[in-house]
Amino acid sequence: MTKRTLLGGLALAALSMTGCSTVCGEFCPYLIEGAAFELGGNERDYDYACAKFSFHNGSDKDVSSFTVSFMLYDSEGNNPFVGSNNVVERVDGNVPSGASTAVLIPMDDYLTIVPDEPYKIDFMYVRKIEYADGSEWTDPFGMYSAREVFE
Repeated sequence: MTKRTLLGGLALAALSMTGCSTVCGEFCPYLIEGAAFELGGNERDYDYACAKFSFHNGSDKDVSSFTVSFMLYDSEGNNPFVGSNNVVERVDGNVPSGASTAVLIPMDDYLTIVPDEPYKIDFMYVRKIEYADGSEWTDPFGMYSAREVFE
């Protein structure tokens, strides 16, 4: 019985290491630049605040949509909301291979009060990319996340 338990544990460990090395060894097909939380209205897109950044498609395929995830913190590094501070949004729109696009995500639906100063964005990454050819790329664990260090 102990041999069976030991072999099962070793097999599980080997499988988990293989999965991690596969995920960690993959090519990251995107680049995010200039992530910022902006206060103030934009008549067309939002009334109070937005998160904005530039998304670069580094793959050899055209992107039809992607899902981005990030956390918001106040100036002291605390969660500014009563519930979760994790924002997950799907962004639709064609981004050709090798091209970049400006992304603006309205934050009005997440706010209960308008903050005095912009929130900080942390742990931003793309969870899923859907390509025009129907294929997908995923990063369910945020292996390629951008981190901001709070002092």
